[in-house]
Amino acid sequence: MFSDNDSLNLLLALKLPSQEQAQLSFCHSNKPAALQDWLDQLPHTQARVISTHFYRALPELARLKIPVTQRIALLDSVWDPLTYCLTGLAKDFLNQPVILPEAARKTATLAQALQKHASQGWLVALRELCSNILNDEARCRALMALCIHRALTSHAAFMLRSWQLYIPVPPSLWQEAHLLYRIAEAAGIARNNVSRPDSDLLLVGNIEQIYVRILLLASARPNQLRQDELGQVWQALIGLGNEIGLQPYDATDNNSLFVADISGDQPPAHPSRQPGVKNTFWRQPAMGAIQRFISDMLPATAASEALAENPLRSLRPPLSIALLRHLHQAWYVLAKRRDDRQSTQGHIEVTIGLSNLHYHLSNKTPFDVFLEQVDMMGGKTGQSRSFQQRGIQLKTAAPAPADDPWSTALDAIPYGSSGKGPDTSKIDAAIRQHHQGEYQGHHPTYQVPLLDASENGYCLEWQGEIPAQVKAGELLGLKPDTARHWRIGVIRWVQQTPGATQLGIQILAPLARPVALATIHKTGDFTEYLRGLQLPAQRLSNQPGTLITNAVSFRESYKVRLFVPATSGANNGNTEKAAIAQSLQLAERLFSTGAFSQFTFRPIATLTSESSQTPVKK
Repeated sequence: MFSDNDSLNLLLALKLPSQEQAQLSFCHSNKPAALQDWLDQLPHTQARVISTHFYRALPELARLKIPVTQRIALLDSVWDPLTYCLTGLAKDFLNQPVILPEAARKTATLAQALQKHASQGWLVALRELCSNILNDEARCRALMALCIHRALTSHAAFMLRSWQLYIPVPPSLWQEAHLLYRIAEAAGIARNNVSRPDSDLLLVGNIEQIYVRILLLASARPNQLRQDELGQVWQALIGLGNEIGLQPYDATDNNSLFVADISGDQPPAHPSRQPGVKNTFWRQPAMGAIQRFISDMLPATAASEALAENPLRSLRPPLSIALLRHLHQAWYVLAKRRDDRQSTQGHIEVTIGLSNLHYHLSNKTPFDVFLEQVDMMGGKTGQSRSFQQRGIQLKTAAPAPADDPWSTALDAIPYGSSGKGPDTSKIDAAIRQHHQGEYQGHHPTYQVPLLDASENGYCLEWQGEIPAQVKAGELLGLKPDTARHWRIGVIRWVQQTPGATQLGIQILAPLARPVALATIHKTGDFTEYLRGLQLPAQRLSNQPGTLITNAVSFRESYKVRLFVPATSGANNGNTEKAAIAQSLQLAERLFSTGAFSQFTFRPIATLTSESSQTPVKK
């Protein structure tokens, strides 16, 4: 049944535990019934508690000296409670800072160790099956498929968690994953349905589908995605089911940009980047169906945020536009570096996120103060701020009689009126100065070591503790020692190294202007103002001026109101300019991540400062 001697020799050469233990120390037996009794007594709702029990139990399952069918029964009994435990542990180390706190780091290490011990048990069982063929060949093939399916599923979970933690996947794990598929292919069971032992209950996906999911996720540039996005991509690949498959490498097939060498120990890569020469062990995913689904979704999604009819539509939550475009770029567009980076030394000043960047670009002005400045330029007289924020117009109060002795009282003068009244500018300035002082330290900057630099990006090495906001796709402000302006960048990839975190930064613009943006309703009213950035046109790339917004509040074709106070030019070293209040329509979304979107825009009408409505902070 199994004639691939090379694969068998590789399987026998794997470093697996020796089988010399007569019974399980924690239940004093080697029988499935005794193990099940032990499992029933565990507190399954307490993941941390049962994880310590599994940490002791799983290695023993691989060391037992028992018949292979008995080992498989023991391993299968543990599978469901272990999966539940690992899901619970993941909540303690996902959605944490890139450099995990000590407790979260220990939990992640424990979870990965459990996953590794589980896969080793199934590898031991597979090795025994391949070495000692059972009399019932059909049953042997079914058990082989189960062992490979379980081991490969454990490898997939280990890899997914590694990518979510931005930790490189060890080459030994790739070697085992390739070997498992190679054995299944040689045995003719890669595409067979897989069921649990002594049951008709089918497992999700066949061996080939699990293997292809691993290849696709590895090729999706996982270090450029956030943890939740990686989870969504994995669920999407599961949902595709029979739409994904594997085939021998075909140089004429333009639908797939990468291949896997199932005889090696490296992740999938473009054929030109694979070590060695083309050989019979090269395999490539069948990507035509996935390309069609993604291509069909993008136009409809870009226009109305509605997903097209295909298997991906049932996903909840649905894949975002940014994620769909990322997958299309990763799977169908060969990335080439536009310019060389040169090693460098020194540090660069960094601020993280749209809120912090807006604060520093506006000369360290808090956003509510940034918005209040329009009041001094002539808002609608006689209107309170609560009415001005929504563009609601009130009737102007009738002029006071000439003989009214209270007409010049401070509280009788309409706010923002250009009429006579006491000068409160010094009071306003003092209030603003006090307000700015309250924000000191709320918008931090960091000095981060540089590894290399180019015209369009940097590689940073963040040592020690790292802010929680540092994630793939986050917006950054960067200011080299010799620069006057904040440069606008995005974290393109993240990678953990011993004692540090490396960040790949792409520069979006050499400078930016802080603005406030509000969505205009059909009635003419508008929403609350939110932070935004206006980037200048880039002549070399023929890119027009753009707007940076948060990721969720604005979409293509939205009409928006843009406000820039008179003092916004100070940070860029320009002379002070008049305030701007302008209506725009967002056009094409050029770039987006889980943190922000970048739009082109076109003007609708320019509003003078006298007719501007007072914005209000979000």
